[in-house]
Parts: sequence; structure tokens; C-alpha cells
Amino acid sequence: MSTKPNYFKIGLFIIIAITLLVITVVIWGAGLFKKDKIYYETYFDSSVAGLAPGSSVLLMGVKIGQIESIELATASYNLITDPNKVSKYERYVRVVCSMEGAEAKKRVGIITQKQRESRIKDMVQQGLRLRLASNLLTGQGYLEGFILRS
Repeated sequence: MSTKPNYFKIGLFIIIAITLLVITVVIWGAGLFKKDKIYYETYFDSSVAGLAPGSSVLLMGVKIGQIESIELATASYNLITDPNKVSKYERYVRVVCSMEGAEAKKRVGIITQKQRESRIKDMVQQGLRLRLASNLLTGQGYLEGFILRS
């Protein structure tokens, strides 16, 4: 006494499931749930071996962001250099970091871009520095922020 399957209901279920899957992929792919980020950049004149996009940025041991991109400064700014001379900018590596907007607002409050720049300049004058550090176990690099003590 088994009942025959209802092929219409099965087909309708499959069509609805595929439609929902496609809608989900389109929404996530379009970045509608993308978080607001604040970008910072720093420069190194030495090797950044071990550092990679996605690596952490720590300030006194607390994660405040991540590395977005790493490239040579001449490539990122399309600096035209004389082929007969070595440019002073060719030795710099540009590292772009980001902090999620919600996290930044939670740490420093809602401030304007000008206030943010002033705040960073003040922190640098007080001894804020970034250095390349690496995990001893994995060798994975990260940026570590610290404040010089006088």
C-alpha cells in the first residue's frame, strides 16, 4: 500500500530550492553584507617576508585589523621612474591595513576624517610605531603596533 510520489510537488520543491540557492549566492557575491572598513597604510624599507593579505594587525597584543594588500610603492602609485636611475621610492613596500568601521567607532567613537588624522598624528608623536613580527611556531607574519616608552 505505498502511495505514488507526487512529481509536481517534488519538481516545485527542487525549483524553489535552486532559486533560493541562486538568490543567496547573488546576495553574498554582490557584497550587500559587506562591512564598512577604514583603511590605513604604512611603508617598510626592508623585507616583509612572512606577511600576507589577511594577516593580523595588533596594537599592544589586541587585534585591531588585518592586512588588505602588499605591493611595491612604485607599482601602487604608478610612479614614473627614469630607467637610467634608481628611484628613492623603489625600496619601499606599501602595506594597506583595514579596521572594520564598527570596531573603529567602538574604539574611538564617531569622528571625522580630519579628527582621525589628527589623532593618529598625536599617537605617532607619542611613540606609536608598527613593526613586522612573526609567530614563532608557524612563521606567519603580522604587524605589531607598540608605543615607545621614554
